Amino acid sequence: MDGQRTPSAPWVKSLYLGYGAVVCTLFVACIPLSVLNPELGAFRNWQIGLNAAMLLLLALGRGWAAPSFSIASGIRTALWATSGLFFLSVQLTRFFSFGPNGYDFSIFDWMLYNTAHGNFGFSPIYGVNHFGVHASYVLLPLVPLHRLVETPLLLVTLNALALWAGVFPLWRLARDYFQSEGTALLIAIAYLTNPWVGKLVDGGFRPENFYPFLGLAFALGWTRGKASLWAPALIGFLAIKEDAALYIAALAVASLMFQPERRRVAAICLAGSLSLWVINLECLQPHFLRGSAQAEPRYFQFWDQYGSTPGAVALQMLKAPWRVVADVATSGWYKLFLPALLLPLASRLPLAAMLPAVVLLGTASYPAMRQYRAYYATPMIPFLFWSFGDAYRRLQSAPRFRAVAPAWVAAAALVFPLFGDGYLRLKWPDPRALRALDAAIASLSDYPGTVCAQGVLFPHLPYRLKLEPLSPRCARQSNAVSLVNSTLDPFPYSAVRLRAAVAEAVKSGRAQVFEPGFAILRDPNLILE
Repeated sequence: MDGQRTPSAPWVKSLYLGYGAVVCTLFVACIPLSVLNPELGAFRNWQIGLNAAMLLLLALGRGWAAPSFSIASGIRTALWATSGLFFLSVQLTRFFSFGPNGYDFSIFDWMLYNTAHGNFGFSPIYGVNHFGVHASYVLLPLVPLHRLVETPLLLVTLNALALWAGVFPLWRLARDYFQSEGTALLIAIAYLTNPWVGKLVDGGFRPENFYPFLGLAFALGWTRGKASLWAPALIGFLAIKEDAALYIAALAVASLMFQPERRRVAAICLAGSLSLWVINLECLQPHFLRGSAQAEPRYFQFWDQYGSTPGAVALQMLKAPWRVVADVATSGWYKLFLPALLLPLASRLPLAAMLPAVVLLGTASYPAMRQYRAYYATPMIPFLFWSFGDAYRRLQSAPRFRAVAPAWVAAAALVFPLFGDGYLRLKWPDPRALRALDAAIASLSDYPGTVCAQGVLFPHLPYRLKLEPLSPRCARQSNAVSLVNSTLDPFPYSAVRLRAAVAEAVKSGRAQVFEPGFAILRDPNLILE
């Protein structure tokens, strides 16, 4: 490197191996430590000091450009095993602590159950066919598996494993780009510990959580020119949700511009993804919404300020580009890109694939989308990590950036996991709450009527019950009861309102209470508004 001392290979290798060993130890140690205090068992709180020390040592020793060496297979195996154990531990403890969004989770869990039992795509949590809202073909192969193992724990476990599995194609992708397993190790750990992945390991499940693994598998196959890898990964990626077609279309356009040797394949990907987009929005979704209370997916309203249909929205955006730029500029894009030290902006294909998501989130009227909260940035995760390698290669080809490229990548990998509120931490269940829930379920085991369930409880209730979301309309049905717990997430009501409803039912002798906080209410006049 220009003007820099070449680091001692043994010294640098020892540093990286030591870093990897400490990370593996923390993955395991955080599990029992979280019993004492959730924040004591939060990986991030230890990682801040660890990554700061690693950054300092790399700077002092000028060890940014790790020589080409192999990470000991024992360290790699330990990293895969301990991170997988940690992901599963976080996922399961949060599920049994009533952590996941019950509405989101039950859309998919009950859709699989009903599909396997002859009611294709229907989920009672919103009373609509899921394929009328999102084109999640990726869920269909799970139907026979769910029929074989009829438990919500199938999706709970699959969620953790799908997110964890993204590290495997990423490891190979990073190794290809950097020709250094030391740098690949930093990138892999950044993926496993960053808050954008961490907030997805929440005890629930969403089809979007397949984006990281399938997107990175596609990137690995695409960069290696292996159609046997990228083609099936691409099919899986497009099957996650209708918006996947936009990301692939944008990537295909960039490939047409910058990869002349792949123009035929890129043109096929562009035509195929846009055709799928039209089929999903113009054929599939209207077909499955027919006969329901919805004329179109409700999320279309998030762009009503631009137009009433996707075509009208796109046309208005083209007519008012500066409005789009202003909306995007004032959105939460910086929350994703600044911690990565703006490195993704130096890439080409990965950046192109992210741009549709940047525009969709930035122009939405829904605050959670504009501010990159919850799971909305998930489609960008695989392309962001791909961009680390692509940006590095481009910077290396420019003489003015060649000297700083290795430091930029290493610093970005170490800094990126430290910012954001989705860091991984366990939430241990309350055994009393689980016992009380079991008692409430037992008392409803043979109940023939409708059970109006508080959203957070939906994922924990057996499929044999006739469930509907808690609402005054549901409670007023003949032979209906309501199951609530005011100490848990009360959405879409307030805890105060739920407590008042329980108190009213107790006063009238129409409540069966199970401590802590569970209650079965047999009050047809339940008032929740």
